[in-house]
Amino acid sequence: MRKKGVKVVTGPGVLSSRGIMFWTFILTLLVIVGLLPNQASAAQAAQEIVSYEENDAGLTYSGSWDRPWDDRASGSYYQRSGTKDSKMSFSFYGTGIKWYAPLNTNNGIAEVRIDGKVEIAALDLYSSQYAGQMLVYAKNHLDEGNHTFEIVVTGNKNASSSGAYVLIDYLRVINSNDSDPPASPEAPALHPTDSSVALIWKANMDPDLEGYNLYRSTSPLTGFQKINSWVHTAGNSFNDSGLVNGSTYYYRITAIDNKGNESNPSDAVSALPALYAGTHEESAGIVYTGTWENYNNSNNSGSNAKRSRTAGDTIDLYFYGTSVQWTG
Repeated sequence: MRKKGVKVVTGPGVLSSRGIMFWTFILTLLVIVGLLPNQASAAQAAQEIVSYEENDAGLTYSGSWDRPWDDRASGSYYQRSGTKDSKMSFSFYGTGIKWYAPLNTNNGIAEVRIDGKVEIAALDLYSSQYAGQMLVYAKNHLDEGNHTFEIVVTGNKNASSSGAYVLIDYLRVINSNDSDPPASPEAPALHPTDSSVALIWKANMDPDLEGYNLYRSTSPLTGFQKINSWVHTAGNSFNDSGLVNGSTYYYRITAIDNKGNESNPSDAVSALPALYAGTHEESAGIVYTGTWENYNNSNNSGSNAKRSRTAGDTIDLYFYGTSVQWTG
């Protein structure tokens, strides 16, 4: 006898409770093997770029980590460790991953893994001055699906660093099939001085611009090497220092979007570092050969001079102009 108000439906296309259990099992199995995203992954897949702060529940930490406050950090906190083999693990669904962290004088070296494979064995996070929220690692154009990202503290550092810290500010997951690069930047204007060249260029107007890469060569057509350690996001100027006066350097730049696509390079332009018109102290762009010594005296320009009593000692300088004067 059927209860009043209850409609019983039978026939083709209607799942029994046993059939529902069977399909639930199949769907669960597909999630486990990675053919379908899980619920957390589905949320990631719904957007092209999703950010995760350092304390998000999806970031799993093992070993020894602390969480110092810093108002320069995104969310005002970092996760930090200097203990060897401490590790951060993060599972995500998408096509790419980005890691943002500060660079500093006490940072060390990290190992980076994607899907259990070592991508970078020694990523050096040291900088001679603080720089916050830097894109220190990016992996783009992965097959869309479930992936793992791991950061391992090696406990190592370069000789200039005062510590071995590895820090995590935030991560960004990319899920996009966008492979269109930004427009090529215009060639930069170059301003050479003593042992350096300043580059200034017109900012790209691409709405998804991440930053720029800068390349240098001593040949106009080949041999260009990237001179920025990290994607350059600090505006549209850059100073290239430590160059040799009298050598011609060629530069070109590219634009990077937030999906990791890189533009074609700008036209190459050249500059010649040298001592240009003006007054230059004894330490500027001069190569001393022999036994020259510092001579400090308040009567000297800048209170200092170089002097030598040894026959055959020389100085060499490269200048751009029509004449040179030496004041002793």
